[in-house]
Amino acid sequence: MSKKLSLFLVRHGETFMNHYDRVQGWSDTPLTEKGEQDLLVFAKNTKEIPFLQAYSSDLRRTVVTANLIIEHNHSLQETTVQPMPEFRETFFGSFEGEFNQVVWDLIIEKLGYENFEDLIAGSNSAEIQDTVKLLDPAGHAESYLEVITRLEAGLKAVVEAHQGEEGNILIVLHGNVIRMLLNHLFEMNIDIVENASATILNYENQQFTVEKVNHLYY
Repeated sequence: MSKKLSLFLVRHGETFMNHYDRVQGWSDTPLTEKGEQDLLVFAKNTKEIPFLQAYSSDLRRTVVTANLIIEHNHSLQETTVQPMPEFRETFFGSFEGEFNQVVWDLIIEKLGYENFEDLIAGSNSAEIQDTVKLLDPAGHAESYLEVITRLEAGLKAVVEAHQGEEGNILIVLHGNVIRMLLNHLFEMNIDIVENASATILNYENQQFTVEKVNHLYY
């Protein structure tokens, strides 16, 4: 029988850019006090979950989040988080730091939808991200293929590193890339991934299945 790995995809705690409702991809801001407090609750309520290893993106907000969880988790006391650039948030080019609503309105207009709800229901991550790249005046925003290729490489590296093992793996990353993975792997359209929430994917017999989405340990 194949052994199962459960990947806990945890979104980092709230940052100042999140609080101000601005686009935050490769740009990085510190966690807010609320972000730290929410993570503290998450960490204390998951301290008994045994993890084989902890990974994160290479951006500061995810490394800080992972270290706070590690500090309280009984199984990770001797563990150092392993940052991986493959799990970095989407790069939004010249839209970095813009108000989220401004960018969403541009996408909605370009794709011919009436509102955000219709966009999420009728579109997908590939169309949305490629539209962001198309609309970026600088042309620096990542395409869907660029993002999903590195995300898949990251997941592959993690499952291969733990081949033959069974258990839980912590991966701290970002809201948009979690949304993109859910859409890519399961054709799920999620409007938002909450800060300090866990989306759990199971990997068994070389296939991913989804167990939980946006689960808050409060």
